[in-house]
Amino acid sequence: MRSSFSYNPKSHQPDRPKSKFRRNMLLLRHGKSHLNSFYNFLRGLPKTLYIYKKSLKGLYAVPYDMPAGFCLSTGNEPEILEKIKPDILELRPDSLLLRIPVWTLDDLGSSLRFAADMANSGIEIIINIIQGQDSAFNLDKWQADLDKIFFSFSPLCNFFIIGHAFNRIKWGIPSADHYMKLFERAVMLKNEKYSHISLVGPSVIDFEYIHTLGMLNQRQRPAFDMVNQLLYVDRRGAPENTQNGFDLAHKCLLFRSIIDATLGAEIPFWITEANYPLLVEEEEYCPTSRKEAVDEEHYASYMVRYYIIAICSGCARRVYWWQAAAHGYGLIDNLGEVWRRRKAYYAFMFMRSVLKDSVFTYKIMNKDYCLFRFRLKDDSVVSVAWALGNDCGIEIGLPVSQACDIAGNPSCMKDMVLSHSPLYIFH
Repeated sequence: MRSSFSYNPKSHQPDRPKSKFRRNMLLLRHGKSHLNSFYNFLRGLPKTLYIYKKSLKGLYAVPYDMPAGFCLSTGNEPEILEKIKPDILELRPDSLLLRIPVWTLDDLGSSLRFAADMANSGIEIIINIIQGQDSAFNLDKWQADLDKIFFSFSPLCNFFIIGHAFNRIKWGIPSADHYMKLFERAVMLKNEKYSHISLVGPSVIDFEYIHTLGMLNQRQRPAFDMVNQLLYVDRRGAPENTQNGFDLAHKCLLFRSIIDATLGAEIPFWITEANYPLLVEEEEYCPTSRKEAVDEEHYASYMVRYYIIAICSGCARRVYWWQAAAHGYGLIDNLGEVWRRRKAYYAFMFMRSVLKDSVFTYKIMNKDYCLFRFRLKDDSVVSVAWALGNDCGIEIGLPVSQACDIAGNPSCMKDMVLSHSPLYIFH
């Protein structure tokens, strides 16, 4: 029995399998793999928890040079790539993730031209290779697909993310063993023909650390050059909200601890997918249910808070926001002929322009608000602060020269009141 999916181009994901019986049969058929993965999770848990607890005191405790971590993502639809170029060049992300589904390999021309244009403009491109519905069952075809992608893009790109969300049956991979075989074919090609590239995995989606640790603690695990996680928190609301006792910062610390316990501290950790669904009338464009959807104001707010919390933790070197243009969850609303830049577009651009190459120095978090402080390239200081619940006042403790809202517009400094939307306070 094979896993299969019907891909929805409006939400950029497969539809959930309608047959629960078929889904359960797939789980049962590959039960040995799931049990082995759970065993490896249990085997690696003590060391992981030891490192996690030891690292807790160091979270946000020391100054930290901000990495080039403000990154974005895009799909590879030709009509999108051609139109989005000016926006990407204005946003200037530190890196841009380009999805390449294997079922689009017959027409790579637009993707290659786009990648070349970005590289020539100084924007790094990384490739996320999305498996097809039969990739896990036809490894020779999968290897041929990988070979074509590596051959085409390796002159332009160094990093390749192998596969996507193996812990979701709807993406066509029924077990961890199947994903390992997919990754091993990528390693084989790298060793034979493409030694300069780096392979990223295992692309576990959501806060499902059992799958991540179970994969990385395999005795014969694949050779991961970088470890990534598709770390969504939208079902919990704000990034500071907890899930099983973990807010976003502590989720990042847990994944960093998993990597340290299994692969070593030298292996980087990237968050290669995150977003919030938007409240739009056309529900088919929303990647989740309306229950998790937020308005455009909160979308921009949560996005900036997510980036700052994750990157300043020192655990995640990069965050890739999915994606730049999408009606149901993008920085740009691309429904129709005339595209509309949402508030998040300007929020991303201002955030990166202010915080790039800064040094994170200080964090305050209490029941009312959260504040992060940075030293900028010119040795001036900026605080970024927001309320965690109701609007509240704040005592800064430093002279204030200027305040700006999330999009960089000047803000009144007479009454320093915080809302859910981050405020930039320059000293």
